[in-house]
Amino acid sequence: MRRLLPFRERPTVEHQVYDLPARESCDRCDALLEGASDFTHFRICPVCGRHFGISATRRIAYLVDPDSFEERETDVFSTDPLEFSDDQPYPARLRGQQERTGRSDGMMIGTATIGGKSVVLAVLDFTFLGGSMGIVVGERLVRAAELAAGKKRPLVAVVASGGARMQEGMFSLMQMA
Repeated sequence: MRRLLPFRERPTVEHQVYDLPARESCDRCDALLEGASDFTHFRICPVCGRHFGISATRRIAYLVDPDSFEERETDVFSTDPLEFSDDQPYPARLRGQQERTGRSDGMMIGTATIGGKSVVLAVLDFTFLGGSMGIVVGERLVRAAELAAGKKRPLVAVVASGGARMQEGMFSLMQMA
């Protein structure tokens, strides 16, 4: 049986991926982060060990074989079924998240290989509205499960979610049923 490498011993991710903005210092211990290898590669403060958030794109890059991920179902988009508005209308909030992250919604799905084995991936992105589950996330998860079943491949799900998306009300809750 092949043993898994501890996280800090895994190969460096050289892919160009979207991630949270660079930080100059750790907000816990004030250590300088710029140029620190642990922070650059793993989003970990080298002094106090604080873990910073990472995007779905970076999670995928860490998990799968290089250049093996093929994203699917990028043509599914959110609507505003409740015409929800708090401090800004829901469509404006979505557009802002889409511009900031380069993602259309909070989940990426696709096919890839992990250790040479074919898999289907479903990866939530906490950097997109806290990884909340709405209509699109639910639809993509269903499509990933159907794809995995149809191709007889394992479905690997990486969950980083803040729960149901309140701006979609019952529609988001039905995704979890």
